Amino acid sequence: MRLTRDLAALAAGACLGGWARAGLDLALSSYLGALAVSTIIVNLGGAFVLGVLTGWVRLHHLDGRWRLALGTGFCGALTTYSSLMLVLAGPLPVWGAIEVVVLLGVGVGVAWGGVVLGSRWARVVQ
Repeated sequence: MRLTRDLAALAAGACLGGWARAGLDLALSSYLGALAVSTIIVNLGGAFVLGVLTGWVRLHHLDGRWRLALGTGFCGALTTYSSLMLVLAGPLPVWGAIEVVVLLGVGVGVAWGGVVLGSRWARVVQ
């Protein structure tokens, strides 16, 4: 029974994350004109949200199902670094490799900033 509830929480989070991703892709690509730009934005946004969640749970208990739903489910479905790997298969693989390394570095920085913010927020709420 526990496994079923865990999987349901994961699936619910993934559904919401997937819907958010699809909505953001539609909205951002209509304004920015490029799906690649929306992919970068959602990947960095998802890294930040996961960082905030990680910082928050350092000081506040969050049930494992909520962690599954929000972290693995929502953020996992929202983000996709696999799209960036297509850049490596493009016509300029060296430039693509540089772009991927830079974006991964920025993603780590954004996630770290989220952890710091989430930790501070958790202290204020405590």
